[in-house]
Amino acid sequence: MLQKEVKEGGKAKVEQVSEEMKALQAKYEKEKAVWDKEREELVAEKKRLGSWKVKCMDSEKKIKEKIKDTEVDNDDLNEKYQGLEVEL
Repeated sequence: MLQKEVKEGGKAKVEQVSEEMKALQAKYEKEKAVWDKEREELVAEKKRLGSWKVKCMDSEKKIKEKIKDTEVDNDDLNEKYQGLEVEL
């Protein structure tokens, strides 16, 4: 009689653990899907930001070139101004 109760108790425990495992597996699958989606979004964001970084670096390079050109033009204008000043 005691063995029968132990067997039935053991079966109940196994069934309970089995149900808990199924619930945990379902929760895992759901959370994994959420994390996978978030990961994809982060990868896309990283690519987008990477392209912005390249654009910014290109813009910075162009601006530095324009500054150099402007400085050269400024030097030329200063020389012309000084020449005109001497003439006057």
